[in-house]
Amino acid sequence: NSATFPVLSRAADTARTRLARALQRVFDVNVILGGWTALVLVLAAEPIISFLGGAEFERATPVLRIQALAIAATFLAAAWGTALIAVRAQRPLFWATAVGVGAGVALTAATAPTHGAQGVAAAVMIGEVVRAAATGVALVRVQPDLRPALGVFPKLFVALAIAGLLGFTGMS
Repeated sequence: NSATFPVLSRAADTARTRLARALQRVFDVNVILGGWTALVLVLAAEPIISFLGGAEFERATPVLRIQALAIAATFLAAAWGTALIAVRAQRPLFWATAVGVGAGVALTAATAPTHGAQGVAAAVMIGEVVRAAATGVALVRVQPDLRPALGVFPKLFVALAIAGLLGFTGMS
């Protein structure tokens, strides 16, 4: 997203149509990259943990699988955050980030004592989803004409479902 910032920033100043079109492309790419990254981490969590930490860290596998969903949300938040900076809406970006981080911190404090690492991973994941949603809402409130089309989601869902099915069943 740092590579797209100059394009988005320039378009925000000179060409609103170009800005909307560029942001849509950034959004679509981030949704796809986030979805595929999450799927790879979910499917490959066990060998990744085994390679990086060895057998003694195998209990971290479910934690990585939960965190994979947080990573997908981070891709969305990054796209929308870059757009907010490009249109000079740092204050809404700050508040959206504060809401997401606040949710993650509160949920972590609530789940850590009773649910351990998996509870904390879920809390962080929920916080990141809240941050992504809040950043998207902030962008649409500040610049309604930049509302992204969501057509990439159904296609990605089908592709991820097929890949996930093949990965989980070993048919690949």
